[in-house]
Amino acid sequence: MENTSDNGKDEEAFGISQIQIIIPDKGTSEETPKKKKNKKKKRKDGSKDEKKKLPHSVVLARCLGTALKLVKHHEAQERQKIKDEDIRQKALEQKERMSQERPERFSRVIL
Repeated sequence: MENTSDNGKDEEAFGISQIQIIIPDKGTSEETPKKKKNKKKKRKDGSKDEKKKLPHSVVLARCLGTALKLVKHHEAQERQKIKDEDIRQKALEQKERMSQERPERFSRVIL
């Protein structure tokens, strides 16, 4: 009897429902308008001449602007390298002075 009551509980816990599959009809063109395919235009051989060219002054200004930015960037890097080297030298000098003043603190004893 216990087995039959367990089966009844399982059936109540899980319900099976029907699955319905809906497939849209592709044959009806009246409902959905056709999409136009956008074709890419091919370039002509003479298209280089047809391009709008910037004035020489604008091109030159842009080139000079980027060149100046690069030069300033390199100069800033060089100044930073010099500062870093100066700081390193000062730190080494300070370490040397401290080791001369108090050698017992900076000596390494290996036992």
